[in-house]
Amino acid sequence: MLSTSLLRILRATGRTSLEGAVRHAGTRFVYCASEERLVETLPRDGSGLAVLTDNSFMLDYLKKLGVYKEERIFSVQTESVETVDTILAMSRPTTVMGFGGGRVLDVAKMVAFRSGAPLVSVPTAPTHDGLLSRNCALINGTKKSYPTKYPVKIVIPEYLWKKSGELQKAGRLDVLSDVMALQDVSLAMAESSFVPDNRHMSMAAEAALRVLNEHDEDDLAEALFLSGLAMHDSSRYCSGAEHELEKLLAPFLKNGYFHGQLVGTSTLLTALVYKHNASQMPAGLFFDASTLFDELIELFEERDLLGYVLRPLEENSPEQVAELLKKASAVRPERYTLWNKVPSQKVEWIDMLKEVTALGARASL
Repeated sequence: MLSTSLLRILRATGRTSLEGAVRHAGTRFVYCASEERLVETLPRDGSGLAVLTDNSFMLDYLKKLGVYKEERIFSVQTESVETVDTILAMSRPTTVMGFGGGRVLDVAKMVAFRSGAPLVSVPTAPTHDGLLSRNCALINGTKKSYPTKYPVKIVIPEYLWKKSGELQKAGRLDVLSDVMALQDVSLAMAESSFVPDNRHMSMAAEAALRVLNEHDEDDLAEALFLSGLAMHDSSRYCSGAEHELEKLLAPFLKNGYFHGQLVGTSTLLTALVYKHNASQMPAGLFFDASTLFDELIELFEERDLLGYVLRPLEENSPEQVAELLKKASAVRPERYTLWNKVPSQKVEWIDMLKEVTALGARASL
């Protein structure tokens, strides 16, 4: 059972409270139950303010709120270093606000970091675990992780979160991928000189456990925040072999999938490679390599996540996807993961993709 293994990790590392972790980050939280409360809470308009949002619904919604002049608002189409450069060439912000989903917030983090301005983050949906982290993922050729800084304030529009539908699935999947990252941590402990940071490892395990035991949006929010804080010194407790696959897939697959959705897809593929190579794995891994894939399938079916994670594979050419996945070992070779143990170029990716997409019949029942 996944929960049993996570509790075993927490018994070994000790549990960390969200309150204590948040104090360390120095971020203030404001929860807004209504649109009126959100308008009261947002930063005031001013010449030094740069407001970043997406180029669709949230841009229209922000204009509808009528809080900011249009020249303050920058529309983010792609989460790339080039987008950051363009915004900084057009403005010299003294305050940066990111208003939207993960792509917008990642660009806002880097704009704030490079300009030295404080960041106010307004995640309009619980789509990924970077809501409270000082890392961002941007495209620069391929997708890469960059260090930034924590936001000074996070404003959570609860009334929007409650209506976010499938976007909540992306957030759950990003946190559940911590299971794969922790599996890689245990592999690195067994096969290299890596010594983990127990505090941050416990945050990642606690985050995943909270999603397993989730009852409402508050549980999901706390899980996302814990997972983000677990990346304080290193993202490895929440980003392993599965995120290396996602970084390869994200820039090239059509249809603009959410980060958490692609991470969920990559989590299944990574677990399947673990399963096919279980006999080669050392003893003492956090999760049983021979059964982890099947446990995740069962969990994803229970939570109505399976069809969501299969969609990117069903809508894209398996040959294209396989060619991308072969490059995984080169994404971050200095971080010991499954792709150091099982070279990605030797994986029979077409067979793996067929095995995973065959689950689509189960997802449609």
